[in-house]
Amino acid sequence: MTAQENINQTLTDPKQHSLAKSIILHLLPGLLILLFYIVTAPIANKMGFPSIIALLIAIGVVLIPFELGFLLYQGKKENGTLSLKGIVLLREPMPWWRNCTSAAICCRGSRG
Repeated sequence: MTAQENINQTLTDPKQHSLAKSIILHLLPGLLILLFYIVTAPIANKMGFPSIIALLIAIGVVLIPFELGFLLYQGKKENGTLSLKGIVLLREPMPWWRNCTSAAICCRGSRG
């Protein structure tokens, strides 16, 4: 089976997971960020920074590594190697005109 056939099969027959797993996958990143924030916000305040800086740091230290790690773990299960192949689908770049159109719509929408 070619890679394109595998992607087409995955798009038409996605693997479903349980409701409990779906809830965990949605709430766990937020819980990890909350725990990091609770620990680091007082430290940030003592150093003279606003507590929001702890939340911004949590994105880089907790959220991105956790989500990327989970995707790589799924790739390891699927492919036998740390890869996003077959996990992150539809990776073709958008045409330049669609990027320009999207930017124009966003700019227009932000102006009111």
